Amino acid sequence: MPPGSAGAACSGPVAVCTLADRSLADQLRGSAGVGLAGPLMTANLGIEQVIWAVIERPAIRHLLVCGADSPLFRAGASLVALIANGMSALDRRIIGATGYLPYLRSVEPAQVAAFRRQVELADLRGVSEPGPLRRQVLALAHGHGDEVTGRAGASPGTRREFATLRPGGRRERVADAGGGFFVISADQRARQIVVEHYHPDLRPAHQMRGARAESMLLGLLRAGVIDQPSHAGYLGAELAKAETALRLGLDYEQDKPLRRRSA
Repeated sequence: MPPGSAGAACSGPVAVCTLADRSLADQLRGSAGVGLAGPLMTANLGIEQVIWAVIERPAIRHLLVCGADSPLFRAGASLVALIANGMSALDRRIIGATGYLPYLRSVEPAQVAAFRRQVELADLRGVSEPGPLRRQVLALAHGHGDEVTGRAGASPGTRREFATLRPGGRRERVADAGGGFFVISADQRARQIVVEHYHPDLRPAHQMRGARAESMLLGLLRAGVIDQPSHAGYLGAELAKAETALRLGLDYEQDKPLRRRSA
């Protein structure tokens, strides 16, 4: 639910977070009582954006969480845990969160505290029908209007700036780590990427076939055949090139730029 997702100036007291349902956010944005509406995909950067968006709008007093949560990232569960329990000052982890990597690195504890003071949670996870949700928004907004006095205001604070990084570095060869080496090819006839892993003495070790670079890289990581970040980055880039070649009908050759298929 990034700050810019609320659309035209809305002053309603209810922020609506539709979790992984983007279309639901589009349907509810601009409804009576809604001051902010948008999806939430991750339990870290996404929740940080929710915090900033809410505390920059002091008229918002309620947070309605609805829609289907991602079964993988569980951002909604982490957002609900944050409002209930807060964030650990020691490691910046959302207390009691079950989502994927629920760490808030770019918000200060004071901002989290201000966010929790500012909003009351309406937990309607799993509800995706616009009609009942609009009625719930009106029920939350009823009698509240635009009045924001009498409650502790929240200062948006200062966002942390990104540190500038320069591309480049040195990649160690996979064989230097004792893990052997990888040969990647694109089987155009089968429409599959083929990864062959060899021991340093050239004995075959593993083979993997698939159509998606991401799932194949995750499978290699899960199997423990790569443990160096630089090796994972190299394989991820080559697998993505091979997937692109299959999709666009290009020739793929490991460590070389993609090119049009030869006659």
